[in-house]
Amino acid sequence: MLDSRTQRLYGRLPAAMLAGVRLARYTVLMKVGLSIAHHDHGYVERRGGWELLTHLRGAPARVEYRREAIARALRGYEQAASDRKPNAEVSGLGLIVLQRALLAAEDLGGLLHAFAGPRPWDRLRATTIVQLDEAFNSVLIDPRPAFHDAFRLPIDEHLDDEHLDDMERLAFVRLRERVMGRWEVMLQRAARLWLAHRQVAKATMHGFPLLASEHVVGPPGAGELSDGVRWPGGLFAVAVTSSERGGHVRTDRHVVTLDRDDVRHYDRQGRSTARLVGELCDSHASSIMDGYAATLPTDLLRTLSGADQKRIEHVASKQEERDDPH
Repeated sequence: MLDSRTQRLYGRLPAAMLAGVRLARYTVLMKVGLSIAHHDHGYVERRGGWELLTHLRGAPARVEYRREAIARALRGYEQAASDRKPNAEVSGLGLIVLQRALLAAEDLGGLLHAFAGPRPWDRLRATTIVQLDEAFNSVLIDPRPAFHDAFRLPIDEHLDDEHLDDMERLAFVRLRERVMGRWEVMLQRAARLWLAHRQVAKATMHGFPLLASEHVVGPPGAGELSDGVRWPGGLFAVAVTSSERGGHVRTDRHVVTLDRDDVRHYDRQGRSTARLVGELCDSHASSIMDGYAATLPTDLLRTLSGADQKRIEHVASKQEERDDPH
């Protein structure tokens, strides 16, 4: 029995689609939250192990926590701004919104890095800031490897191996393109958030100072820390970080704008990124639990033509008959 929220989301789809389309090499599943006991322990280990699978299946609670924490921080910022609290206090609350958004980006970057190589559970637990940078830069250049390795979308070879006629195959390709297009926008949003403000994540992670604007540009000023810092207008803060290379210490300063529109933008980016983490984990965990090489979620099925929807429903119906001949 579907819960009321799932019924609202998927109530127009036929029962066959709610059961899911399961093909030999990939799966089209409605995300109904079924719990399936996997009997091939070796397969789970080959796909990263039970620790990784448990982590992926635990994503919904973490995602909800991340999204609510970001929203709660935004409410605190906006209340302080409305109450005309001191600029330093308002800026600090804005930084909390950004920090929590960056935690969601860190979650996503860690998963992208983990699934880009062998032993994903070990890679996930040992991800560094440099590796997060590399993961996000990679998806900005070409997100397609991540779509298969992390999100487990089917590649052309998977579709070629299925018993689909030309029009059915084309319907699945179109659905895959819709899913990829949506996820690419969310990936780009998350990557730009991280790459633009990674210094804030580094500062909060390692205890480097974050200076409110009034302490940078106002008397008595911040001395050398403020040299070369241009006031962007409105509220801002400066993250001061240091790195060591070849025995030389380099100090970097990163300006963070914290006006209301900026902070609301961080809120939207962070909550979108947290949602994407949940969808990645759901898709990858489904492929492991059901023993398929890839999955194709049908959330965007209604964006296809009526004919393509019927073709996918027809595949679902054949699957249902094959699995339950009675």
